[in-house]
Amino acid sequence: MVTNNGTISWSVRPPRNTRLYAQQRGCAPGNQVVLGVRTTLSISAVRNGTRNYTFSGDSLPARPLGLIVSLYRVTADGSQVLTAQARASATTGEWILTRQFTGSGTFGFVVRTGQDLQNAPGSSRVRPTVIY
Repeated sequence: MVTNNGTISWSVRPPRNTRLYAQQRGCAPGNQVVLGVRTTLSISAVRNGTRNYTFSGDSLPARPLGLIVSLYRVTADGSQVLTAQARASATTGEWILTRQFTGSGTFGFVVRTGQDLQNAPGSSRVRPTVIY
């Protein structure tokens, strides 16, 4: 889009980290910037029985060999404690894990991924879950 004052803008939605630079025809390339694209993560939980739950979701975009997805329990002070890990499907990005808990209560859970060569680290929304 070109504005009345000659400013040019455009939208870019790359599927992975992307290096961008602008170059006017006939001129040298301008400064470069890397757009960090975060992995999109979803989380859901299903109770299987007494303190036994299955967590699942999507990790998009899917990656060759599958991406490691880490499930964290959010503590009362907001810190996060690693609870379990799973490998997402290399073709669909879907992940699933089952966890047996020793205690009961209401907890927040979040799933995160680390940074890799293609994407910046990602994080899901916090999912409140009653463990009983």
